[in-house]
Amino acid sequence: MCSSDLELTPPLRSSEAFRLVPFHASHIPERFNGFTIIALGETVALVAAGLTSSHLGPAGVATAVLGFLIAAGLWWLYFAFSDATAPAGGRFAAQIYAYGHLLVFAGITAAGAGTLLAIRAAGAPLPPGGRAALCGGACGFLVAITVVQFAAAQRWRDRRVLTRLAIAALLVAEALTVRGLPAVAVTACTTALLICAIVLEAAVGPAT
Repeated sequence: MCSSDLELTPPLRSSEAFRLVPFHASHIPERFNGFTIIALGETVALVAAGLTSSHLGPAGVATAVLGFLIAAGLWWLYFAFSDATAPAGGRFAAQIYAYGHLLVFAGITAAGAGTLLAIRAAGAPLPPGGRAALCGGACGFLVAITVVQFAAAQRWRDRRVLTRLAIAALLVAEALTVRGLPAVAVTACTTALLICAIVLEAAVGPAT
């Protein structure tokens, strides 16, 4: 077992200790918010890296713009609509909250990598790995912020949950059905689905 495995496993075996150790109600969310901003910044950096290609044409530029909109959409969904306050007092709430954020970061990073591959492919079809990273990253992000919100609020009866899962399912369907489309079109579809998620979450209003 490598050192990273050893660092990740103790929280899984320490649920009782987490309940006994007090935590600052605002400090933990601030830390995870900071990590989320860093992950989103890396996604924007990947978009910028794609723009440095000397063979970048109009389709590549359009894909890069769409990639930036994807990063902005992920930022908006996390900071405007996801309840990432300190975890509730459930037995495994702290673990769900922490490991759920690992999935948030993984989703953002995968979407950024998929965007870079899409910029490089531009007018050509996006390879399966690129589709999996772009669509799967956005899908995983939506599922992850739902898990994090559950850890924070201990509530599944939220209309946003259905909205996120529906968009996540559409992203999976997109990854499986757009094999022949140019990369710019795949990126546009992903951007459109995230915009739909934002509009729908804004429309449903606060959780009831």
